[in-house]
Amino acid sequence: MSPRFGCLGFAIDDLSRADVVARARAWRAESLPRQIITANPLMLMAAQKHAGLAAAFRAADLVVADGAGVLWAARRRGRRLEKISGIDLMDDLCGAAAAEGGRVGLLGAAPGVAEEAGAVLARRHPGLTVALALDGYFSPASETDVVARVAAAGVDTLFVALDTPRQDDWIHRHLPRLGARLVMGVGGSFDVLSGRLRRAPRWMQTIGLEWLFRLSQEPRRWRRMTALPRFVLQILKNT
Repeated sequence: MSPRFGCLGFAIDDLSRADVVARARAWRAESLPRQIITANPLMLMAAQKHAGLAAAFRAADLVVADGAGVLWAARRRGRRLEKISGIDLMDDLCGAAAAEGGRVGLLGAAPGVAEEAGAVLARRHPGLTVALALDGYFSPASETDVVARVAAAGVDTLFVALDTPRQDDWIHRHLPRLGARLVMGVGGSFDVLSGRLRRAPRWMQTIGLEWLFRLSQEPRRWRRMTALPRFVLQILKNT
């Protein structure tokens, strides 16, 4: 068990990125399916109202800090966590899979985006087998078919790129039937890898303004961003 930090009723693991990769590599050699959540303030706020996402947070094998707001909340409790972005962790895990003969799958985003992201990852990590690339435009009625296609692909690591709160709730509900030993939600990472979205410059990542850079590219997200000041108020109230 790793040290944990409590944030809005959910536990965040205090691990380095290297530690998470090492643990994930060990899990890939086991038979149990595992879920990793990279938590940001929007997800934590959504979990306050969405029972499925809350259940996913509580059941996940690892929940790591992905977001300046989570790091700030930890500092108020005297803890200094390492920021572990989903896109960076996915890249690390693909590198490990390439070195070990692993098979990865990509599920989510708009039609064609998973394929483009998979091609980028395969070029970046020679030897990586991208055995599955499916878009996330499926209805609840077709979920059984999607799960069956994932299981049939025989991947050991699955990356899922859906919206919050759907993403990690979906993983949690279907985890035993996906056939993968490691499943992680990666949000908009496929869009960034495919070039549909740009990642924030390093200086904006450093000072915690990645959310603002993404909002500038996707203004329609402004409503969900209103959760950020509410997150700050809840943290101030409880610390």
